[in-house]
Amino acid sequence: RPAAVCLPSVVTSRSAAWCRLPSLGGGQAVGTLWVIAHGQVRGFDNAAVRVMNALVECAAAASQVVRSLAALKTSATQTEQANRELLRSNQELKQAEVALKLMNTELGQFALAASHDLEEPLRTITAYAELLHREIHAKLDADTEKLFERITAGAGRMKSLIDDLLEYSRLGQGS
Repeated sequence: RPAAVCLPSVVTSRSAAWCRLPSLGGGQAVGTLWVIAHGQVRGFDNAAVRVMNALVECAAAASQVVRSLAALKTSATQTEQANRELLRSNQELKQAEVALKLMNTELGQFALAASHDLEEPLRTITAYAELLHREIHAKLDADTEKLFERITAGAGRMKSLIDDLLEYSRLGQGS
């Protein structure tokens, strides 16, 4: 027998008969079906009890379907909410990507302008240092000669940094 079918309890009197059928769902009582017959009734025969048990089974199944539908609705609501959250996050990510691309473009343009602006003064410093060194080379002592070497080495490092900055700006522009 299915779990929803239980033995009925039947009470009879001269004018009526009552039949109580507990309804089980998932091993627990989920309700009771009461059948009352009025008039000259001596009770319920086996066929009537089978029909009542079938009604109880249908009611238990319907109750389970309602609970399952409620769970599905809750799950669908949670899925919709998660999808909305995901869409919002994707939109924020796209906005951040656009902002980052704009900042990278601006940074590349700044690096290009800064490197060009730094090249000219550095060329001037290097040219004057070389000119001055050629002019007074014969009169320099060892300490002053080291100062000119440091000027030349510093200018070389600065040129290397400017070249790297130019390369970075070209990479940022995709060329």
